[in-house]
Amino acid sequence: MRANYVDRLLARVDGELAPIWISELITTRAAPRVEALRRAVGQLVAEIERLRFAWDPAQNDWIPRSRTDADVTRAVRELPATPRRELIARLLREPIDLARDVPLRITVAPLVDDVDGAALVALQLHHAIGDARSQMHLNRRLWQILAGAPRPETRLGPAQISDARALAGAAKRLRALPAILDPRRRVLARRGQALGRRSDTVGAPMLATLRVPLGDRFGPEARSGLFFAAVLAGMCAHDRHATWTAPIRLRVPIDLRRELGVGATLENGCSAVPVEIDSAAVRAALDHPVKLARLVPDELGRLLRAGVPWATLIECLMASRVASTAMLRTHVRPDFLAPLRANTMVTTYVGTLDRHFADAPFPILHVCTHTPTWGANGYSLGGALILNASSFEGLWSRADLEAFVDAMSAWLARHHGLRSEVIA
Repeated sequence: MRANYVDRLLARVDGELAPIWISELITTRAAPRVEALRRAVGQLVAEIERLRFAWDPAQNDWIPRSRTDADVTRAVRELPATPRRELIARLLREPIDLARDVPLRITVAPLVDDVDGAALVALQLHHAIGDARSQMHLNRRLWQILAGAPRPETRLGPAQISDARALAGAAKRLRALPAILDPRRRVLARRGQALGRRSDTVGAPMLATLRVPLGDRFGPEARSGLFFAAVLAGMCAHDRHATWTAPIRLRVPIDLRRELGVGATLENGCSAVPVEIDSAAVRAALDHPVKLARLVPDELGRLLRAGVPWATLIECLMASRVASTAMLRTHVRPDFLAPLRANTMVTTYVGTLDRHFADAPFPILHVCTHTPTWGANGYSLGGALILNASSFEGLWSRADLEAFVDAMSAWLARHHGLRSEVIA
């Protein structure tokens, strides 16, 4: 199995800021037993080829690795009862050895400061192995195995997105590729307004999550706009006394699976695009909720119609081929501290996730998600909009991150009458 350009980039920079886990933190009143989870993960490892490869830094590629019972045992663990915030902080900073470990980790722990009997079930997939879409496919398969009714047609196929396949997809869209010459369209160009920070230290990753019950209000497209509007409002509140001179620059992943003809697999199928919004326009729209909610989706639509994700695919593929590991790692930290950043925030709206949790054989109270970025991700689940904000200790304090989430909540309440609750 050959590594594609996303694998190479993410595997080589793992741990420079934090372990690059995609973390899914599920609160339940009836967690599955650890032994049942180990058996299920053992079956996943047997089924999914990608879980049977390890990263070889010398080759910058994946190599086959047989997985033993001991490997699976390490991948699934039970921790003692722990306060929620302390447990999440531990999960987000614990490293992985991609040359040895199964790149899937599941942790179960009772929560001592939550509703009676609540436990956290944390599913963590390393981002060099797959993206959020892959993790949702993996979810559904895991739930079916746990429930004892795995359907053969839902098995995840082998990884399909190679550099050659990505290039072939881009070659069909040659008119889009000159966008790589425009700094506004390059994902690595430092053009974005930097948010105010506390210090030049990039410490442990942090997470704060807001749950906003919506009921039947807002369709799928409107919920996406609501998410982006709330994030923009949070930025403005954080820097309310600052003068912005550069555009707000959001890095937004775009899933290319359909265009590449890829189905349910465990791999990375996204190309990130930079969405630039005039910072004055953002502030001018704060009291116009419909207008604020359209700023990002409208610009994103223009970029998609112009084929910009294919240009940024070529940009990142070139970087993965040309840049050394040392160059990649030494680039990551300074970008957070630069006066103009490659992105103001990384933002991802994943969509409606209910079908990916419908087969879970235990009751789900709520779900938080995290990737190690300075940014936010959101989705709809159980009639609610979930907004997850992330940063790093030092760049922001815990109070800063909570204030950011509070600002999103306040904007949603003021302009839409929506009541929110902080769940992480």
